Amino acid sequence: MGDYVLRTNRTDLSGEEISGIYRSLTTSESSFKSMKSELGLRPNYHKNEDSTIAHIFVTVIGYHVLAGIMKKLRSNGIKYTWDSVRKTLSNHARVTNSFNDKAGNTIHIRNSSTPTLKQREIYKALKLKINPLKKVKLLLPLKKRKKP
Repeated sequence: MGDYVLRTNRTDLSGEEISGIYRSLTTSESSFKSMKSELGLRPNYHKNEDSTIAHIFVTVIGYHVLAGIMKKLRSNGIKYTWDSVRKTLSNHARVTNSFNDKAGNTIHIRNSSTPTLKQREIYKALKLKINPLKKVKLLLPLKKRKKP
């Protein structure tokens, strides 16, 4: 184990407050990196000022949404990073199964997968429905062929 040193000119803050500010900076940087990768905003190739401004604007909006989500999770005792939240929720999916019945009709059934305990914990903390979409069953009858 070693020492971790942070340097600041803020003499009005306690060591705990300084450490908290530094951790929030690290969280912000990690969140920006994750968001920009997920939104396809990296690498940044801008040919004009409007593109650069739009890029920054979208990233800042995304960060504010993310900050709200993370604050709500923390206030409910969930201490995940944004990356772990994203990975945890990534496999809760909407699935369509298609098959043919004996008469040759095609049946499509669309349903959500069952959320894991961790996914349920996140949804509950964010006050989201665990399965917001209902099961959908679609029957496509076999098309009758015209006689020649």
